[in-house]
Amino acid sequence: MALKKTIVALDNFGVEVSLKDCYIKVSNVQFSKAGCKAFVTVYSADQSVQHFREEHDFVGDYAGDKNALEQAYQHIKQLSKFAGAMDC
Repeated sequence: MALKKTIVALDNFGVEVSLKDCYIKVSNVQFSKAGCKAFVTVYSADQSVQHFREEHDFVGDYAGDKNALEQAYQHIKQLSKFAGAMDC
């Protein structure tokens, strides 16, 4: 399970760059009583270069029918940076 999208990000010098057809993967999900956290890694289209990694907090549904990974992807797709991302 992963997502694909062109992402606009800032490089190390604060310059805006367009990262075409990024491969976006939730590499880890932590569920706890305190809340949930999705660890997202963004790679180049061919997955040879890791562009960046970030963490996103979200509210998980412990009693729902979706597993933690599915819930993390659902949350990530709602963030403006990843809005419109396609499943791949």
